[in-house]
Amino acid sequence: MSENRAYFDNNATTPIHPDALQVMYNVANNVHGNPSSSYAIGKDSRNVVENCRQVIAEKLHCFPSQIIFNSGASEGNNTVLKSILENNYSSRKEIVTSPVEHSSVRETMTFLRDHHGVRWRTCDVDKYGFFTFEDVSKATTRKTGIISLIYGNNELGTLMRDDDLRKIVQMCRSNRIHLHLDLTQCVGKIPINLTELGCDSAVISGHKFYAPKGIGALYIRDPSLSPVVPLVHGGVQEGGLRAGTENVVHVAAMATALEATLSTMDKDIARMKMLRDNCYNILKNNLGDRLRLFTHPEHNLPNTLSISIDGIDSRALLPVLDNHGYQLNVGSACSKGKRSATLMAIGATESQEKGALRISLGTGNTSHEVVGLCTILLSEI
Repeated sequence: MSENRAYFDNNATTPIHPDALQVMYNVANNVHGNPSSSYAIGKDSRNVVENCRQVIAEKLHCFPSQIIFNSGASEGNNTVLKSILENNYSSRKEIVTSPVEHSSVRETMTFLRDHHGVRWRTCDVDKYGFFTFEDVSKATTRKTGIISLIYGNNELGTLMRDDDLRKIVQMCRSNRIHLHLDLTQCVGKIPINLTELGCDSAVISGHKFYAPKGIGALYIRDPSLSPVVPLVHGGVQEGGLRAGTENVVHVAAMATALEATLSTMDKDIARMKMLRDNCYNILKNNLGDRLRLFTHPEHNLPNTLSISIDGIDSRALLPVLDNHGYQLNVGSACSKGKRSATLMAIGATESQEKGALRISLGTGNTSHEVVGLCTILLSEI
């Protein structure tokens, strides 16, 4: 086994940023009170939580009151979608999604459809998983209560177009439809301004931008008017929208990781684009028509290259690459062992799915690693 390790699965999770690790240590050692307690050490914990809420809101361009801490995007998606069961949606128990959503949306919608009679409609997508305003509009009816869309696709790297999003926002505002966005793969990779996006709710996961696993946030544009109701009931933490003692250590780490990531994001975007494009060009020049691109060539996340190589079994290839020191994936970590609903939705054949690989870069990847990956990959196929 190679002693050199090159990690190319950053859409699955990222290593914790050194600054975030240091903050975790400091907070864990010095701030141990319950943030809901009224005595001094409890107030210290509360101050950490609220200061971090302020930092995250500032970096994502929204108000602190709009940020609800939780365990991550899967919980946030469940919270918003299951809110359709409450009376404040009246008879509009229909949800529109794309067919290329994360499994936390797809599985929640399957549950709501099969057990609660919620109508689930999906819009059309093209061969890259790209959808337009017209696609979403055609799937929407007078009974639609929620539209839930993935802004940057975790498996394909395809990104929504801002012009389409603006039109979708306008349609939702005019028809009192709650617009929910999955921003899990976007924060830290592209600029995000929650106020300008115009959605009613959105989710983020800290471990996608160099924070620990198990911490994230739900953004709610107007908590006082929002139809979103708690998924977790109990205490009055997080404005009564998410019960349970806040994870002070991980909240602090997430805020620190976000600051650190955004401080170098412009430079990192340019470098990851260059590395991704170099990787694609090397493979394309050597494989020609054997290579299919799943990532939209224009509207994409800068770090993601989703491809299929004709004639290979990518799942069998992964351990071989791992032995050479290169870690990557066939697609979403959440769909391990199953056929990819996303690849099926974009019309990929079983053969193309069998040859699928997702290369997702991080801030630590180098040109040497990319060339090494391509060299080993080409030698093994």
